[in-house]
Amino acid sequence: MINLLPIEQKKKNYWTFHLKLTIFYALLFAFCFILFSVALLPAYFFSMLNESVASQKYQNLVNSPIQDVPAETMDIINEVNAQINLISSTREKSFSITENIINQVLSAKMVDIKILNIFYSKDINGILSVKVSGIAPNRERLLLFKQILENNKLFQEVDLPISNFVKGENINFELTFVLKK
Repeated sequence: MINLLPIEQKKKNYWTFHLKLTIFYALLFAFCFILFSVALLPAYFFSMLNESVASQKYQNLVNSPIQDVPAETMDIINEVNAQINLISSTREKSFSITENIINQVLSAKMVDIKILNIFYSKDINGILSVKVSGIAPNRERLLLFKQILENNKLFQEVDLPISNFVKGENINFELTFVLKK
């Protein structure tokens, strides 16, 4: 097939085609934008209506008079609040002791010792005993961990049974100690 158009006409046609294509996509984008905007208008007006209704309900609640509470109900509320305060104050004390124990044990442990469990119990006399179990890489590290706990001013009677030293590596250990008063 013979190409009869001159090169200048081809360039002009090329740029005309791309200009028409750009205009087409711009008009298509504008049409879609207008269409989506019109589709969102009902939702916008509905949300504005809901906002005005909600603000009106809020104003009605703020402006409504407060009802008087009977004296019996206030007495019950005050009694329940006192009981809640008593329970929360005892709970805070026990958590502070527990948190202190855990922080002391974790600060004494080395990086290669893994602590699996920390149990604590209080006997009838009020003496708090703690049992720590975990895994130590070798006997030397376990003995060093025990010595660090013995040097802690918070703990006394650190007991590490000799049976923990039977295995040479990856030792599962359990040590117990008592908190000083």
